Amino acid sequence: MKYIMNSLIYTTGIIVFGLIVNSMAGYALARFRFPLAGFWLGVIIATLIIPPESIFLPLYVLVYDLGWVNTYTGLIVPFIANAFAIFLFRQFFLDFPKELEEAAKIDGCSQIGIFFRIIVPLSKPVFATVAIVLFINHWNDFLWPLVVASDESMRTIQIGLQYFMNEPPIKWGQVMAALTVATVPMLLIFAFLQRYYVQGLTHTGSKN
Repeated sequence: MKYIMNSLIYTTGIIVFGLIVNSMAGYALARFRFPLAGFWLGVIIATLIIPPESIFLPLYVLVYDLGWVNTYTGLIVPFIANAFAIFLFRQFFLDFPKELEEAAKIDGCSQIGIFFRIIVPLSKPVFATVAIVLFINHWNDFLWPLVVASDESMRTIQIGLQYFMNEPPIKWGQVMAALTVATVPMLLIFAFLQRYYVQGLTHTGSKN
């Protein structure tokens, strides 16, 4: 049960903070004109070709120096920013009608107010899409939790399953039950957000 709770905290933390950070970054790239905007977008997209495992060593050194080993902070913070999520948000916001934002500005709403009061409530499809992508990616994470969360109390469900299967005698009935429990959350989140997920993918691919 502790392993499941660790996975929920780890994954939920990345989703919550990731939605905030990546949506604001995507909105900035879609709406604001600033020097080298195209260059920075290219850099962000280029990071998609870099295998995450190739940067685990410098990431671990940084986490270790900050004293975040065996903490939720060390598990969550390095993966809040996500290039694919930023790209999806940008594509969605490019298609968002500017008339609504202009009307809000006339009414005296600030830029941050426009984002949270106008943009976010009307962007459920892309938020659901990114949430599903982040959940599936990080619920199944194995290597990073294995490296950073070496303490037994910090193990996630995937690490717990690995240790469980390596303890003789292997009780296959319990292993199958544990695997089922580990799979259920992914099925549930996709079942509840499937409609928004399809809409989000449709909108993010409709422009540029």
